[in-house]
Amino acid sequence: MGLGPIDDESTMFTLAPKSLRSPDRPVLREDTMAVIERNGVVEPEEIADVRQSVGWDRSEETYTRTLSVLYSYYTVRLNERLIGYLGVVSDGVADGMLLDIVIHRD
Repeated sequence: MGLGPIDDESTMFTLAPKSLRSPDRPVLREDTMAVIERNGVVEPEEIADVRQSVGWDRSEETYTRTLSVLYSYYTVRLNERLIGYLGVVSDGVADGMLLDIVIHRD
């Protein structure tokens, strides 16, 4: 179960290593893979669904513009379904801030 880059834009990793499993979480198959992608294609509705799953407001209309002005953003997909999102604001030199760090409740 190692981490390893595929290219500059995304990384794949195995979910649910044995050390992170707990009785209250479902166990994923050992070969289950998730994709983390920087600035990949994502629809505002997908982010809204993840936000809603954790009890946040959907803010769907906000992401239509937000995605085009962020320094970067990261998505996490499992079987092509968006399960995580993270926005990054930065001056591109020294300072940055992470926004909307959210992982789907399920």
